[in-house]
Amino acid sequence: LPHSLRSEIWEVTTGADQLLSACPRIYEDALRDTFPWVKDTPSGSLMERMKGFSPKKTPLFGGKLPFEFIPLNEQGQRKTKILLCVLAQNTHIEHCPVLPALVGYLLMYLPEEQGYAAAKSLLDFSCAARPHADTEEDSVPTYRYIPTTETQCLLACGILGKLLEKKVPNAAKKLEKLGVDVLKWARQWFDHLFGEVIHIGLALSVLDVFFMEGSKILQRVALAIFKTTEKDLLRAQTKEEAEEILKYKVMDLPGIQGLMKTAFAIQLRRKEMDDLEESLRTEIKSKRRKATAKDGLYYRPTVLTKSRVVKNEDQWETLFHWLDGMPGVPACAWRLAFATWRDGFSIKSMYHRCCSIGASLMLIKAFPHHEREGSWSWGLETFGVFNSHPLRVTKEFYGSGSCFVFKLHPQPERYNWKHLGEEQVATEPDDFSDESSEEEEVPPPGTPLT
Repeated sequence: LPHSLRSEIWEVTTGADQLLSACPRIYEDALRDTFPWVKDTPSGSLMERMKGFSPKKTPLFGGKLPFEFIPLNEQGQRKTKILLCVLAQNTHIEHCPVLPALVGYLLMYLPEEQGYAAAKSLLDFSCAARPHADTEEDSVPTYRYIPTTETQCLLACGILGKLLEKKVPNAAKKLEKLGVDVLKWARQWFDHLFGEVIHIGLALSVLDVFFMEGSKILQRVALAIFKTTEKDLLRAQTKEEAEEILKYKVMDLPGIQGLMKTAFAIQLRRKEMDDLEESLRTEIKSKRRKATAKDGLYYRPTVLTKSRVVKNEDQWETLFHWLDGMPGVPACAWRLAFATWRDGFSIKSMYHRCCSIGASLMLIKAFPHHEREGSWSWGLETFGVFNSHPLRVTKEFYGSGSCFVFKLHPQPERYNWKHLGEEQVATEPDDFSDESSEEEEVPPPGTPLT
C-alpha cells in the first residue's frame, strides 16, 4: 500500500472506524476506567498515571508487564497507555505477547485514539475463539488475528512445524537433523510480527495483508522464509550455521513482491490449519499440565472466612493451584460473598451479593440422596465452578474461556470448556420470581445447564 493511504485503509481493515462510529468516546472512557485517580484523563504524563496503577490487575504479555520492556519516551508512553487500557478492558486475556508489537505498528500511521480502537477491535475478534476457516453462519468473514492464550501461541507454532514438514520437507528434515528448534524461531517471528527479522517495508506489507485475512498470512510468510533460504539451509553443516542463516540471511530476502509471490505460491487452506490445530491441541495441553504440575509453585492467598464446604488443606491447595495466575484473579485475600447458611437460599440474593465482586469461586456440597441399610448415605461429592466475570442477570452470554467446573471430592478433577458456539453463561430476567422464597424451583431433569 502507498504510505499516504495506509492510515486511512488500516482504519477500515482493522475495524477501528466502525468501533469509533458506534462509540465515539470509547478511548476517553477507557482512560477514565483504567486510570480513575487522574482527574484530567486525556492529558497528563504516563508516570503520573502509574502512581496508582496495580500491576496485579493487568494480564501479562508473555511474562512481562507493558512498562517493563518499553522505553518510556514519548512514543513509548503512547504505546504503553494504549496497552494498559486495552488489557484493563479485557482482563480475561491470559497471554498475548504479540500485542506490544501490533500497537507499535499501529501508532506509526494512526493517532492514539484510532490506534486504541484498532487494537481493541482486532482483540475482540481474536477473543471469540474462532476457527481459521469461515463457518456457515458467517455472512461477513471474520478471522482470528492474534493469540490470547499461551495454548493458542503454542498451537500457532506447532501448526507451522507441521506445515513445514508438508510444504518444505527437505528443509524440515535438514533442520531436524541439525537439531534446530523450528518452534523457537516461529515463536520469535510471530511474537514480533516478523519485525526483528525482515526490513520494515516488508513487515508493513505483511501487516497490510494481516489486517485483511488474519493470522493465515503469518504462516505463509514463515513458510516463504524457509522456502527462500532452503538452498542455504541444505548446505549448512552445523546447527550454528543454520541458525545464522535464519537470523541474518533473512534480512537479505528479495523485495516485497518477491517474498509475497513465494508466500502466495504455497497452497494453504484454512481448513488445513484448523485440522492441524485440532490434532495438536490435546498434545500441547497435556504438556502444559505436566509442566505446571512439575513446577509445583503457586500463589497462596489468605482465606478470610472459614469454609463449611472445603474441609482439608489438600483441597485448598488444589484450588489455589488451579486459580494461580488465572486472568482476572488478583493476588489478594479471599472473602465470602454468599453462603446459604448465612444468607438463605434465595438465588436473587446470591446474584445481588455477587454482581460487583469480579471473578468468583462457587463451592457446593451435595445433599443426602438415598437411604441404604436404614441410614442416610450422605452425598459426599464436593464440586463447584469458577466464574471469570461477575454474575449478572442478562439476556446475553458472558464469561470467557477461563471459566471451568470442577470436582473436589472424592477425587479432584477439573473440566475445561470446549467452544461449541454458546458455551458461556446467561441468565434470563424471567428466571427470577418477583418475591424471594426460602426454596428455589429445581429444573426438571434434562434441562440444559452450562
